[in-house]
Amino acid sequence: MALPSRLVWQPLVVSILVGLVIGGSIVPSSALAPGPGEGAGSQQAKQILSCTTISEPGYYVVQSNITNRSEDSCIRIEASDVTLDANGRTISGVQNETLLEPFRNATNATTVNPTMPDWVNHGVVVGETTQVSNVTISNLIVTDWTYGVAFLNVTRGTVRDVTAERNGNGIAFFQSTESAVSGSTAANNTAGIVLQRVEDTSILKSVVENNSEEVVFTGWTPENNAAGIVVQNAQNVTVAESRAANNSAGVTLYRTTDSTVTENTLYQNTNDGIKLLDTTGVTVSENDVRNTTTYDGIQLRNSSENEVSRNIVRFNSLSGISATDGSENNTIGDNHLVQNGLNGILVFLNSTNNTVTENYAFENAHSGIALVDGADENELTGNVIENTTGGDPFSTQAGYTAGIVINQSSNNLIVDTVTRNNIGWAFYSVDNASQNAVRNFTIARTTRLNTTSPTGKNFTWVDLTETVSFVSRDVGVDINISESLTDPEYGESGLIEPDWEPARIGPYLRVTQASEDGRIADLSQSGSCGQFRPRTRWHLRIPRQLTKPIPTYGIQSRIQT
Repeated sequence: MALPSRLVWQPLVVSILVGLVIGGSIVPSSALAPGPGEGAGSQQAKQILSCTTISEPGYYVVQSNITNRSEDSCIRIEASDVTLDANGRTISGVQNETLLEPFRNATNATTVNPTMPDWVNHGVVVGETTQVSNVTISNLIVTDWTYGVAFLNVTRGTVRDVTAERNGNGIAFFQSTESAVSGSTAANNTAGIVLQRVEDTSILKSVVENNSEEVVFTGWTPENNAAGIVVQNAQNVTVAESRAANNSAGVTLYRTTDSTVTENTLYQNTNDGIKLLDTTGVTVSENDVRNTTTYDGIQLRNSSENEVSRNIVRFNSLSGISATDGSENNTIGDNHLVQNGLNGILVFLNSTNNTVTENYAFENAHSGIALVDGADENELTGNVIENTTGGDPFSTQAGYTAGIVINQSSNNLIVDTVTRNNIGWAFYSVDNASQNAVRNFTIARTTRLNTTSPTGKNFTWVDLTETVSFVSRDVGVDINISESLTDPEYGESGLIEPDWEPARIGPYLRVTQASEDGRIADLSQSGSCGQFRPRTRWHLRIPRQLTKPIPTYGIQSRIQT
């Protein structure tokens, strides 16, 4: 191999600059020189002055900025037990649209791999030709490459305090284990931080923002893209205490198992704040997800046996949390869902056997919780739904809004639910939704109640709380009642008729099987006056003597606006 042309041979022996032969690679002494201080442990620091290959263990320091480089890769690390400390220096390439445009337009994220000839353009690449271990890169700014920093086939790789900007991919680990990204920033890249086919790897206390291009996964439509943090075909990954903002999607896990996304802040991402695709055994907890501009705060698609808990999900364009496309056996619990543009929680499109428990939904537009289009055999327990607002375009088109909506979904169990101050219905079931059992359903203070009680009547229209149970099919539960109420106990016929302006179309309801505590055991046996038909609304009586103290529920102090 010829020596680089920039080497100049001097006549004096003491000033001769020779090439260092390291592991078969010739590295000019102008690129790699002994440093004046000590490095990690007792190793003497070696200075890096230009693009080079590191083929021996050691502690290396980037002595000065290395900028506008046109090499395929600037720093190659092909040895184990290496620390590269850039000391805040910059390694920059020449942003090459010939390389970046195909990268941006790749339709299959699995093909975007730094070993492919199309993508061999790295600021720093580790393990490109051989498997290595114990490699740390720190205090680096890397810009204008197809890959800013890329690890391949590495065990115990670390990226610490690195800033990657304007790259195709900011920071990436491929087929690596026991690795970590911490305290780093990936901004204005096509994709921010990517973990692909990794195990036992973490992203901690990092910032991922303005990574706005779309990377689309096999078998999914373009809205299921990713750009912020992308974890693919991975196991035992942790994403924690990080911030993802203004990305195409905040955090995406695809075909990933046994992983955790916790204590992150995600806001103003375009598609979803957190997305699970074809994913199993993931815990999404204690995240603050807000202001997603197009889709949902947290979305599960064709994902099973995951836990979504203790998150604050607010101000998102559509639903706060959604489980869709055949998502099964997930637990969605103890979340706060506030002022989302459609539903607090949506279970949708053949998603079954999910448990939705002890969530608090406040001021969501269409519903607090909705089960729609084949969302069968789910269990809703202990949820509180307040102040569903209506007025969103979907509610206007559908003609209703409710605390709980069940549409074309059956055999669900709804237990120990409180609905309070909802603008529309407390419970609305429609379009062949059948055999949805509702137990201990509390209706409190709906806003359409009149302000006074009718003279001489044994019930009131203000500040009521009532617990009812029923089996539903095409049912809407409301507590509006009229002075024409007649019942053997209160009058003659036992009918409750609607009382609102303008009038809504719906049959009378004969109250049957009413117990002393006011429960109605089964509305499906309500008699000829209450034959089931699509979009039927049932109206339940609330006698004064059955009223109970109204529970007080509020947004917990940890929710900040």
